[in-house]
Amino acid sequence: MSRIEYVKTYQVAYPLEKPLSDSIHYMPVRAALLVELGTDDGEVGIGESAIYGGPASVVETMIHDELAPRILGKDPTKPEWLWQVMMGRSHQHGDGGVLPAAVSGLDIAMWDLMGRKSGLPLYRLLGATAIRYQPTPAPDSTRRTRTRRGWQTRRRATPRQGPVT
Repeated sequence: MSRIEYVKTYQVAYPLEKPLSDSIHYMPVRAALLVELGTDDGEVGIGESAIYGGPASVVETMIHDELAPRILGKDPTKPEWLWQVMMGRSHQHGDGGVLPAAVSGLDIAMWDLMGRKSGLPLYRLLGATAIRYQPTPAPDSTRRTRTRRGWQTRRRATPRQGPVT
């Protein structure tokens, strides 16, 4: 059984050809904090921590100073349990903001590591046997649904237009 041996982070940024913006944000650069998680048997998983325009150094500090010490030496094939260890033991920081942003990169790296070790895509690791695409309802008043006998087209009620009461 492998154990988590190290956690490394890499701050990366690149300018966007067309800056992203909305009513309160302006992002001329796409910044990311990549997380590398390595095991004692040489396997590596890569994740990305959410930084959403804040300083990557804050999330990076949370990873190295608080979260990494809690998972070093642990089994990386138990990401659900390690997520609880990281989030639960850091509850004093709240359940939003920097903490889940930092945990996200480590969590993604663990799932990536499991996928690489097993040779399976993520959807298989999560229990699915195939990717199936569900048709979306048409904008008109018909809808196709799957039944035991095949596809069935049903007429659905159209909402009435009128004043809101």
